[in-house]
Amino acid sequence: MEEQKKIIKDLISVGKPENLPEIEREANFTPFYGIPKRSAADTSKIIILTEAFSTENEFFEFSLKDVGHIEEIETISDSEGRNAVKVRLWVKKGARALSSRSFVVE
Repeated sequence: MEEQKKIIKDLISVGKPENLPEIEREANFTPFYGIPKRSAADTSKIIILTEAFSTENEFFEFSLKDVGHIEEIETISDSEGRNAVKVRLWVKKGARALSSRSFVVE
């Protein structure tokens, strides 16, 4: 959870405002919900996991330059006492991104 809080703080500190006007936000950005992680391969990217504690996870990867707004939604916990911060990340419409989903081959 500390990593997620640091990511949120870092985004805000590099000019990703928490208070982008709602009209501009809805007109120019698309929201994505999940758990923020840093990309291990590229520090200019952020990964959003759709599920916090699942082994079968979908994720989205965005360039930090395309993030216009970030909101902390809630802190979630599992039965083992692990915590994660869930965010709403507003990404510029038209931005290139990566999506990945795990599946079982049958």
